[in-house]
Parts: sequence; C-alpha cells; structure tokens
Amino acid sequence: YVTNPPVVNNVLEINVAPNQTNISFSIEALLDGVPEPDEVVSFTLANLTSGLSIGSPATCAVTIQNVDINFSQLSFASDNYSIIEGDTPIDIVININPPAPSAQTIGISISNGIGVDATDYFLTPAPIGNLLSLNVPENASSVSFRFTVLNDQEAENDETVQFILAELGPVFQAVSPSICLVTIIDNDTPIINIPELLINELMPLNVNSIADAFGQFDPWVEIYNTSNQSTSLSNLYLSDVPSNPTKYRFPVVGSSVLDIAANGYKVVWADATTSQGPLHTNFTLNPNGGFLSLYAEDGSTLIDSISYPAIPSGRSYGRENDGANNWIIFNSPTPEAENRDSIPTQLSVINDFDIQVYPNPASDVVFVKINGNFSSNQLQFSIVDLGGKQLLRKRINNFAAAAPFAYFSLKGLEAGIYFLSMESNQQTITKRFVKQ
Repeated sequence: YVTNPPVVNNVLEINVAPNQTNISFSIEALLDGVPEPDEVVSFTLANLTSGLSIGSPATCAVTIQNVDINFSQLSFASDNYSIIEGDTPIDIVININPPAPSAQTIGISISNGIGVDATDYFLTPAPIGNLLSLNVPENASSVSFRFTVLNDQEAENDETVQFILAELGPVFQAVSPSICLVTIIDNDTPIINIPELLINELMPLNVNSIADAFGQFDPWVEIYNTSNQSTSLSNLYLSDVPSNPTKYRFPVVGSSVLDIAANGYKVVWADATTSQGPLHTNFTLNPNGGFLSLYAEDGSTLIDSISYPAIPSGRSYGRENDGANNWIIFNSPTPEAENRDSIPTQLSVINDFDIQVYPNPASDVVFVKINGNFSSNQLQFSIVDLGGKQLLRKRINNFAAAAPFAYFSLKGLEAGIYFLSMESNQQTITKRFVKQ
C-alpha cells in the first residue's frame, strides 16, 4: 500500500490549520500478484502538538482484501524418462499442488527430436498437431498421459521427444520441472552389408612390379571383388594386427577411387603414408611374415583374413587362382590382374584341398575334415575369437589320408562366432563357425 502524505519511519505526519475541524489522508492498496490472506494496517493518533488532545477512537484499522487468484502449481513428476523400443508403455505424470480448484483443460506442447516421426511412438490421448490437451477434474492432484513406443525395426541412434507445460489457463502456474524429456532407446541390430571381397594377393618387397601414383614401388595388397556388381572399400577396415581389426579405415570420398568393378581388383598401398590418398594405409607389410584382415563397416564382422609366410624380394603371395583357397608364392606378381600365367613356388606339399568344419553351428564338439589331395607330416589347428585372440591350439603329426579329420572340444567357449585355422608349413586356411 501507499499513503498520501507518505509514511516515513512508520510515522504519517499531517499539518492542522487553525480553526480546522477535520483532517484526512488517503491509502491505496496495491496489487502484488501473490495469493495470500487479507492483511490489516493500523493507524494510531500520537505525537500531537500543543493545543491538541487525543480523543476516541484513537486507532483506525484498514483491512486490505486479497483479490489475487490462488494458483495451483503444475510440474512433471520427473523431468526425464527412458523407454526401449517395443517396451511396455509409460505414464507421464503431472502433479498439481494444491489440487485443482475447478475443472480445467491444459495444453502440453510436443517437440520431436531429430529422426523422430509417427513410426516411433504414439500418445494417449492423441494430440492435435504438436499440442496435447488434457482434461483436469476439480480437486485433482495429478493427471497423466500415456507414451507408447513402437519398434520400427530400423537400427538408428537413440531419439528424444520433449514435452513442455504450455497452455495452463487462469488457475494453474507452471513450476520446475515444467519440461520433460523422453529418450527412446533403439534395440535393433544393425544390418551389416558384407561385400563379397577377398584378400587375393600381397607383396611386402615390391622391387619393380607396379608403382603408385607417386612413382614409388611400395608394398601392396590386392583386393578381389568376387561379385557381379561394383562395390566400394569405403568404411571398411584393413589391419595387420589381429587384436586391432579397425587399424586402418577406408574413408568416404567423393570419387570412385575406392570402387572395385564387378569381378575386378583394387591395389591398396601398405606404405604407412596415408597422406598420399585413401588407398594408402597406416601400416606396412612385414616381409618376414605377418597377418592381414579385412573387416566390414561395423569393425567386428570379418570379411577375409590371411596369415602369410616370409616372402622373398620381388615375389608376391596370393591365391593360386582368383578366390581359391590355396595360397602360393608367385615368381611373377599379378597386381590388378588374374592370378595366373606365372610359375608358382609351392610352399607346401598340400595341393588342391579345402577344409570342412561341421556341424556348424556347433555345441560341444566341432570336427574338421580335409577334402582333396593332401599329405603332411605336421598340421597346426587353432581357434580364435572375433578379436583375434587365440583360444585353442592343437598340433597333429602324420595327418593321414586314411583318417582325414580332427575334432575339438568347445566346452568353456561362450556362444558366438569363431574362426578355425589350419596351418601346414607356410599355408593357412581359415573357416568361420558358430558356437551355440
């Protein structure tokens, strides 16, 4: 409130003129916007000058009546919810304190995050556009709406939907938390495109077989496209370390430099010089023997791998024919060409063979059978996981054609994908199998 004349230090001073029979002052009650009980201001006659005395009544009480609305405060019961695709619907609760003084309708604005559309969720009751209307009964202490998430069968990032207390009417007031965020957690398994590619040939010591665009004779790896359609190396991974399958990632480029034509070849330069372009890796090849792997874009799905022996200078190591299982040393390398028309140096007395791993999937035991012409005094078998960790190793001497199989116990191995490799002298064949 304010008075005229004004109150100074709790004293309102009025001048009285001679022969004056009454005096007055004014008081104005102000709107403070705060719902509250009525208030009282008391005025008492005091500190009179000579010639004046205090009569009755000497005190006057002024009541200031409250006219502000007593708002009910609205807030979300939680500012954050999480729900997995296809999971049980959740109820999003709005608390009302004190309870609603009368029946009202409130509006909640909806804001969908990036990638969210009608295939991701629906609300009950249904909104109109981006506004959800809720009826609030008299004396209600809470209201709610239901959020049902759908499974769109599409692997994607987690998504969000935001709700804001917006259109509240004359008796409600929003307080924190007035914003609620719902996170939709994706549970779909990404569909990995596994291109039909093979590591077909490699050359650690390139003397003069083929030069790169800079005129340098660098170590190289040939990738062979076994399919009848063009494919790209973009987003695939090439590595020389079994425990680090994502060592080199082929980038996404705006040209066709990483494309491999149908049934075609692409030479990748293993020169540890990535500054020379996307076909130049961050590692080189060890001429004394090593490992190479090609992984899909998820970095965990193996496309092909090879453990290679020591390779003399000027020679390459490749599949005897494009896509064949048998690997040999070529006296005349064949980069970006069919693996033939050269005199091979055989590294093993095993010729024209393949191995069969069965049953696949397997439970407790897996068998390995060699199909084809073979003869070897010693074979090495090993089982590795997707990370390249060797879990089992077995040596068999005098592996005979009369009993061309071996078996391995899988007890102790968790369910998953594994690779079984057979080595003879400097040759390796790898097969994938599933442990149930």
